[in-house]
This record gives sequence, C-alpha cells and structure tokens, in this order.
Amino acid sequence: EEWMRQQEEQRKKAEAKFKQDQERMQNEFEEQQRQKQQQQQRQQQQQKQSSQSSAPPPSAGPASSSVPTAQSMTALWESYEKRWQELAKSPPASLTLYSIPFPVAQARPTAAQINPQTVAQFILSTQHSPHKSRKARLKDAMLRWHPDKFEQKWLNKVPEPQRAMAKECASAVAKSVTALMEREKEGPRSA
Repeated sequence: EEWMRQQEEQRKKAEAKFKQDQERMQNEFEEQQRQKQQQQQRQQQQQKQSSQSSAPPPSAGPASSSVPTAQSMTALWESYEKRWQELAKSPPASLTLYSIPFPVAQARPTAAQINPQTVAQFILSTQHSPHKSRKARLKDAMLRWHPDKFEQKWLNKVPEPQRAMAKECASAVAKSVTALMEREKEGPRSA
C-alpha cells in the first residue's frame, strides 16, 4: 500500500512537471510569435517609410544595428561552438527553440533576423577561426544546417508548439549559407 501511494505521488509529480513544461513551452512559443509579429510590423513601417523618402530605411531594431566588438564576437563564436559540441557529445531527448545555437549575434533570433548579412557577420567574422578559409567555414555551416540532416538529427527533438518556428529559423540559416556559398563562387567579399 505504501508503495502504491509513492507511485501515485511520483505520477502526480511527473504530471505536474509535464504540465509546467508544456505551459512554459507554450509561453515561449507565444512570446516568439509576438516578437515575430512585432518584427513584421516594424519591417512594414520601414518599407512604408523608405518608399516615402529616398533616405535609406532605418535599422530593424537594436539587435540588427549593433555590430559586435571583436572581443564579443570571439566570445559569441566560442559559445556557439561550445554549445554545438555539447549537443553533439550528449544529445538531449528534447530541445527548445531557444536551446538551438543559431549562427547570428542575436541571442534569440527570429527567422526575419537570420539572413545572409547576419549569418556572414557571424560565420565569416575575422575575429575567430583564422586557420579556416571562408569556404571551409561555409562548408562546415552547411554540413550542420543542411535541412534534411538538421531536421533528422535536431528538429524532431523540438516540441510541436515550437517546431514550426525552429524549422523556419533553421531554413533561414540554410538559405543564407547557400546564398553566401554562391557569392563565394563569384568572388570573395568582406564579411
């Protein structure tokens, strides 16, 4: 009887934790959706403003307008690589959108913030990996972010409420890397 009572308590605790985790993930997803909507509204306003004047459009916000310093870029890159090494060494049973290290300077980027410019600023920065060519860096990135491989290895670990956004962000990375590889074929450019 005592054993049954303990089992019931454990079951209730597990259910409560599961419910808390679901609520937390739903809240994270809703926050990400809200941020995405705000980003889209800002972009629409910027497009409207830029079409009304010949001046260049304002930046998309503080995350895109701030260029990391050499020291912070080095630290960001080291953190990015370390997080990927940890994931590869002991893959977790589940991931959240925010536990996936994306190759941009923003901590929690939206798909709209992941583009060839922000990915190049991060991957092709001269502040890290001096022993690797631009081509080698892009090749490594494509191996990590190739849509089929990424989906098979990582995306299926993201809970359903966040999976669509994670897929959208990962796809934006893959498209950005592909665009950068095409540019490299045309001739090297500065990051």
